[in-house]
Amino acid sequence: MGYTLLVQDWVTVRGGGSVVVLQPEGDYLDISALEDFASYIEISDFVAGAGTTLKLQTAPLKEEAYFQDVVTLTVDFGLAVNVVRNSGGGTSPANWLRWRAHSASGLTWGVTFRACINGNPVGSTR
Repeated sequence: MGYTLLVQDWVTVRGGGSVVVLQPEGDYLDISALEDFASYIEISDFVAGAGTTLKLQTAPLKEEAYFQDVVTLTVDFGLAVNVVRNSGGGTSPANWLRWRAHSASGLTWGVTFRACINGNPVGSTR
């Protein structure tokens, strides 16, 4: 049986230049009980320069150096669904999950989004 967890309720984040906006550390989602998950990121509004991305990142510790991308979206309207598996290559889910927004264009950008995941508990897919 899967679990649906809210990563982020509706929020608008903005930046300019090389500004990176990170989810506040106190809001990181503990996914240590999950083996794999599907992410659902819905974008309702954006002002984006070229290269504006929204990412989900995972890490075993709440330390910047350990976070790795598991989902990377180029900002656009609508719902994006991605599956992150514990096996099969790529980065596996670790203990913590957060979002990160950034634009490589150097222009002013903004995005309104929400994100949730539907995860499988450890041992449920064997």
